[in-house]
Amino acid sequence: MSQTFREAVRSNSVIVIAGAGISANATGGAGTATWRGLLMEGIERLEDLRGQRWANLQRQTLELAFDDNDMALLLSVAQSVSAAIRQLGDAAFATWLSETVGQLRVSNARVIQALESLPFPLLTTNYDTLLDGDRGTAVWTHPTDVQAALTGQTRRVVHLHGVWEEPDSVVLTAVDYDRLLQSDVAQSLQRAASSLHSLVYVGFGAGLDDPNFSELIKWHSSAFKPSSVPHFVLCRAEDERALAATHTRTHIIPVVYGDTYDDLPAFLEQMQPLDDSVVLSPAGIVQDLVGEAQSAFERRLVADSVIAESRQDVESIALADAVLPPVLLPVPYAEHLRARKSRPGDPSTERIDPSEVAHGHDVILIVGDENSGLSTTIDWIALEAARFLGGAVPLHISFRACQPSGHPLRDQLVHEARSRGFTRSNDSALPPYVLALDDFSASVPRVSERVIRDLVASEALCAVIGCAAGAEDEVIERLRTAGITASVGYIGRLSSRDVRTMADMSAVADPEKLTATVLGVIQAENLPRTPYTIALLITVLARSGVISPQTSQTSILDDYVGMLLGRGDPHEDARVGLDQNGREAVLAQLAQEFVQRRVGGLLEIEVLEHMQAAFDRMTWKERPTDVLRNLIKRGLLRWDGRHVSFARSSFLHLFAAKRAAMDAEFKATLLADPLFFASALAHYAALIRYDASLVMSLMPLLTDRQWEPGSGGVFEELPISEPEFRDEVMLEHDAALDLRSPSPETHEIENAFFDRTDDQDRPPFPITTDEQLSPVSTLFRTVDLVSKALRDSDQVEGHDLKRSALMTVLDHWGYLLSLMSSDPTFRDFVRQVIDESLTEKDRANLDTDDAVEEWSKIFAASGTAGGIAVTLASRRLSAPLEVAIDDGCSDWTEHRALAGAFFLYALQEDGWVGRMRVLLEGRGNLWVVARFLLYLCLGAFFDDRVANQDSDALLQLCLDLSQRGTNYKTKDERISHREQLRRKYLNDRLRARAERKDRQAPAIAN
Repeated sequence: MSQTFREAVRSNSVIVIAGAGISANATGGAGTATWRGLLMEGIERLEDLRGQRWANLQRQTLELAFDDNDMALLLSVAQSVSAAIRQLGDAAFATWLSETVGQLRVSNARVIQALESLPFPLLTTNYDTLLDGDRGTAVWTHPTDVQAALTGQTRRVVHLHGVWEEPDSVVLTAVDYDRLLQSDVAQSLQRAASSLHSLVYVGFGAGLDDPNFSELIKWHSSAFKPSSVPHFVLCRAEDERALAATHTRTHIIPVVYGDTYDDLPAFLEQMQPLDDSVVLSPAGIVQDLVGEAQSAFERRLVADSVIAESRQDVESIALADAVLPPVLLPVPYAEHLRARKSRPGDPSTERIDPSEVAHGHDVILIVGDENSGLSTTIDWIALEAARFLGGAVPLHISFRACQPSGHPLRDQLVHEARSRGFTRSNDSALPPYVLALDDFSASVPRVSERVIRDLVASEALCAVIGCAAGAEDEVIERLRTAGITASVGYIGRLSSRDVRTMADMSAVADPEKLTATVLGVIQAENLPRTPYTIALLITVLARSGVISPQTSQTSILDDYVGMLLGRGDPHEDARVGLDQNGREAVLAQLAQEFVQRRVGGLLEIEVLEHMQAAFDRMTWKERPTDVLRNLIKRGLLRWDGRHVSFARSSFLHLFAAKRAAMDAEFKATLLADPLFFASALAHYAALIRYDASLVMSLMPLLTDRQWEPGSGGVFEELPISEPEFRDEVMLEHDAALDLRSPSPETHEIENAFFDRTDDQDRPPFPITTDEQLSPVSTLFRTVDLVSKALRDSDQVEGHDLKRSALMTVLDHWGYLLSLMSSDPTFRDFVRQVIDESLTEKDRANLDTDDAVEEWSKIFAASGTAGGIAVTLASRRLSAPLEVAIDDGCSDWTEHRALAGAFFLYALQEDGWVGRMRVLLEGRGNLWVVARFLLYLCLGAFFDDRVANQDSDALLQLCLDLSQRGTNYKTKDERISHREQLRRKYLNDRLRARAERKDRQAPAIAN
């Protein structure tokens, strides 16, 4: 018996899996105890009915399958025999199992008895119940029974492939295996056992090649590199070398039990652990205290996950499906961002693999901002370290629970270990453990000094310490003085790829759309990019069932804030304390105070005085200090030691809007300076939705000023060119490329703007006055506000107001499009972007002025199209726009027509292509049409983002726009060129489809 195997048995974390070889030898021969014997008996039964030719073919195929170890052939025979028997009648299959497997009797009881007596969970792939004896039976189709057996609550033998007494549970054919592999609960239980326990395969030989075990072994080898939990297969000495070669790439180790099968019983008897080395459950099964501790620690992490709350299968999901691995950086996040801009690709500032951190350091200091997920991060790393080390228990200790006397850390460790059942008294030795020390603060000297002293004296295999950002230097110095050198990691912010990963965790139908919506809300409302925030937003959207980038961001923000406030908490009772509505009222009145003073924060004493006055008016008996502390804890307010402010400026604007809905005088205050309070007014429109007076009050912001759109720029008329024909060889080359899969790197979900900007909160109010703004900036702020108010006032009655307001807003989006590309300030911004994006060599080979000219147009067009999509486009406004177009738009300016085209493109309602054709009719070969809108339309065509009835119309529109700037000598030349363009566009769509299929393939495989 090898040392590794002995240690696994002594660690009390063994699960024994018995294969067909056990029953075959226990019954004194192969017979029907093995798969081959069972199928052979079935063939003999069917020979008279199906004919000798059929029977001989099945026998030959079966022998060939075993000779060549061909699972596919074996399953084909199983399918043929099973199907033929079932055709005899509903009871025929059950009768066959009963008269074969059900009649097995034990002739060699020593192996059976040795296995039965082992105090470990016992699993089998056999259909017979020879092993079950007094232990009882648990079948994979009854997951609760299997779970109880795996955790030692019962002694039942788990039948992984079914039992003869329940024919529907028997896994014999490929269809049966598919049923087993598609059972999430069955696979989750098998994976949990494989992850935390050393599996010992007995009586298998080549049996591990079956589809179920092949998939389990493949998963385990892929998930754990390396694995701290080895698995074993018992074998004869002559088979050891072949099995070792077979399992080179797995975590399975051959263990020799002897030279012949007769040596197996004695070997199994030696596996009995010493009585004083184990703790038995009431059912008599060895308790794996370490494995149970790690599993309980994982379940707590999963239970605390917001993502898990939105899943239907929360009880069975693994940690990787509920908690994102921590984002760790070697430097603070702000420094990381600066380095990415100044030194792109510098590995010294890139992410750290959290698993490597957990595996390679004795003391790890994790630094995190408020609400960054510090506690989850240190727990994740502690669990990873405990599993890597094998027999270690993860223990979470809060520094705040440590007392300023005695041995505070030691006392808390003893208390935690005893409460978890790892020790029986305060004097008992602690088990091997990994420490997760949360919220450590060196600014509490009496406690921190004693905790560090205990840490130095502790026997922790690894210590993971969490501290607040800004305090790390003092903590590092204090640890260094005590002789402890810590590896330091900083919690970073989530990237767009991380958001996509979390969207996948939520199990929604369209994770890409969910990701786009979440990114949009995070950027628009400037929310923190922490796992908690992202998870809350995903949960809000997943529960609502309405996931679209056009979804009202105010309603999403309101739901998000509602969750922070405790919306839906069944334990809250407004009769005995503040509930969500009460806290909301407090924040709304505080927001009003901030707005009226035009400040982003107040002294703590001023906030308390304001709250007390509000409570007096409402005759509440709440204590302001308790309420303030609660709102800070919930992440809605922030306290910096002196001042109190809203945790995010978007929270201030939202609660100001809620207050304006209740107080007409306060609403008038906002409207008196609408651009200054634009965010609050936009939220007000989205909350109320029926206030026509708001739209009428805001429209003069556009109509009272005369905006003078410039000439040229994006509305420049491009020169007419000669047609460019491509030869047939080139077209055939394009067609061949359509079927070639692109490299996987092209499919990464990434939003460069999101990933390269920080999540620092913006000032709550504009820092520049209207007089300091350029005309373009003023127009942008104005049209942005009016668009949001018009879009969200969808319950306002009256067609004329909406149509008139919409036409005016479209005009001004067109004016903005024209003015932006030629604005000097905007061009300076574009020049800066180009300079930062190019290397010195690239800049030397580039005509910067030409690049600024072209990219200013592109940025202006994309900014306008994006602005209309985000702030204006709504199905509620599509009706007045369609009516206006159908009434005739020959008198529309180019500015209104292009803005209207962007609106149609953003929504893509049925018939949008035909209406866009009307808007663009006779507009000439404008830059914005030929160089921008055409490519938007082509993108929609390539991505199949149009209804079937619009697809051909969109292709024809793209061809029309492509040919608008071309001069043809003859009609035939025009027709020929159009045909080549048509073929090219169809090929490009095929290419795009192949890319999408390639992108989806990994998801299907997983």
